Amino acid sequence: MPILSAAALTAEIDPAILMVPAAMSASCAFMLPVATAPNAIVYGSEQVNIKQMVKTGFALNIIGVLLISGISVLLI
Repeated sequence: MPILSAAALTAEIDPAILMVPAAMSASCAFMLPVATAPNAIVYGSEQVNIKQMVKTGFALNIIGVLLISGISVLLI
């Protein structure tokens, strides 16, 4: 965040324009077991394998990118 804030101030734009999408994107880790604790728990159950996690996670990441981009444009 400090880097984005400094970049925004250097570019003379509102820091929220860069920082809000970055903060929202940080919570979109869906592809791998090491991404978040819930992912590790699900993977540890041995009911979901890596291939399934990557396939489903990739789709969720694409949806996240589209939603965050759209919401960021509306909010800022």
